[in-house]
Amino acid sequence: MPKLIPGLHDIATGFGFIRSCWTLTAWACSSCHDEIDRRTRHIDADSASLAHLEGVIRTQAVLLKEGKLAA
Repeated sequence: MPKLIPGLHDIATGFGFIRSCWTLTAWACSSCHDEIDRRTRHIDADSASLAHLEGVIRTQAVLLKEGKLAA
């Protein structure tokens, strides 16, 4: 099973050690992180980008429910 990592940054707004704003992060497993960062290429770049966006939305929904993010 892939390892869960704290947050996945968007390579368009920050990469390497420069992270994007934490409200735009997605919780993801290490395999998904590799795919979004394009270290692996099991899906095309547009699908990876869309999957990241969907992950951001799901992560924000959890944070809203937990009261850690305000609407």
